[in-house]
Amino acid sequence: MKYSVVLQAPFAFPLFWLLAGIGLLAAAAAGFALRYIRTGRFLPRQRPRPFRAIRMFFLRLLYLRALRGVERDFRRSRIDSRESHKRISLIVRRFAQAATGLPFTNMVHSELPRLYPRLANIIGQLYEPEFAYRPRADVRDMIRQSKELIRRWK
Repeated sequence: MKYSVVLQAPFAFPLFWLLAGIGLLAAAAAGFALRYIRTGRFLPRQRPRPFRAIRMFFLRLLYLRALRGVERDFRRSRIDSRESHKRISLIVRRFAQAATGLPFTNMVHSELPRLYPRLANIIGQLYEPEFAYRPRADVRDMIRQSKELIRRWK
C-alpha cells in the first residue's frame, strides 16, 4: 500500500543550526570568562535601582520616627538611660540592616569598622552605656548623632 505522505527522518535538520547553537554558547562562555578575568568577580556590579531613593526615603522616615519615640519616652521618664541606649542601638542596627541587607543586628562591634566606620563609631559609643552599672552618657546627644547618621546614610 502506498501513502501520499512522505515522512521526514527523525533529527533531520541542517547541521548549520547545531553549529550556530554551539557557537552562541561558546561566545557567551568566552564573554563571561573575559568579564571575570577583567573584573575578578563572577557577578556584574549592581546598578542603581530606580526605586532605591524612594525606599531609602521611607526607611529614613520610619527609623527617625522610632528615634523620636525613644526620645519622647526618655523625656517623659518612661525609660531610663540604659534602656534608651539599648533601643537606640537596636534602631540604628536595624536601619543599617534594612538599608544594606547585611546582618548588622547579629554582628559584634569589631566587625563594623571595616564595613561602615560611622556606624561603628555610634555603636561603640552606645556599647558602654548599654552595659554599664551607672551609665554617664548623654542620651540626647546619642539620639542626635543617630538621627544624623540615618539622614546622611547613602
